[in-house]
Amino acid sequence: AGRLGENNRAIVKGTIENMYNGGDKAKAIRIAQQLITSSPEFHGTGLARKGGTERVLTGYTEPPQHEYKAIVYLMMVGGCDSFNMLVPQSGCSTTVSDYNRERGAHKMLSSDLLSISATGSSQPCSGFGVHKELSVVRDLYQTSQATFIANAGVLTKPLTKHDDWMRESRVQLFAHNHMQTENYVVDPLREKSGSGVAGRILDVLRRQGYHTSANAVDDKSLFVKGTPYYNNPSWTVSTGSPYVLDRFSSMEPGKMMSLIKQMNGVGQSDNSLFGETWSDVLAQSLFEMDEQEKLHEALNSGEFDMNDYPESEDDLNAD
Repeated sequence: AGRLGENNRAIVKGTIENMYNGGDKAKAIRIAQQLITSSPEFHGTGLARKGGTERVLTGYTEPPQHEYKAIVYLMMVGGCDSFNMLVPQSGCSTTVSDYNRERGAHKMLSSDLLSISATGSSQPCSGFGVHKELSVVRDLYQTSQATFIANAGVLTKPLTKHDDWMRESRVQLFAHNHMQTENYVVDPLREKSGSGVAGRILDVLRRQGYHTSANAVDDKSLFVKGTPYYNNPSWTVSTGSPYVLDRFSSMEPGKMMSLIKQMNGVGQSDNSLFGETWSDVLAQSLFEMDEQEKLHEALNSGEFDMNDYPESEDDLNAD
């Protein structure tokens, strides 16, 4: 439609001209199609104006005002019989008897539990038992490095199994996939639809002047997604091998990606909003792909050793 910008037109023409004139027209047309379909002009109706300079993702340029802190969230997808993980044990005779009666043959015996103290908490029991296979969790709790949040859920109103929960609840109960999503968002009333609980935490920290960022593994990015206003940077890391773009390239290795980055480079002041958005998102995606390849190479190089991972502040400050 004649909307291909001057710089991008020159990139396409300069790439295929000799090839086309030399007789390999099919290859030249194929490369031109690949370049054009990756351009901002192809994905927007405005006029994209580019300077031909690749975008550089630099992150924060000013030094942070606060010390580094991190939240690590592990989502154990699937079912978990939490009544066999944390069990009322002492200091609450009624609760213990209720547990034993309701669980019946599935109750945990004292010999299968590791005792922890809840003295001083608002819980009805002063003592609980942790499943014996979770000694690491028990030890973390004993050293104030972990806590248990009991009786927490995503009901929009108090309900029991005798109520018409399908009508009364806005949350789809008794389905693992829905409950997993509810854990990611923790927003049963959908007051901040489309965001995750960790993303909203980042929004609050951003308002307080913190430098914020997040990493999500595989498809768990909803958890770290905040509101569009703050646009907290978040990266998705795959547990598998990186996807190879341009696997069967018509050009020498890396050339196609380099040209695509140029065609989606820094926009001029009168650049199309839609074109700028496309190029910005594409640049971030290609950056993540490059970083994923570097991580994959490091993990497979034989030089990466988790034994060297710092476990304390002293380890971080060690030479």
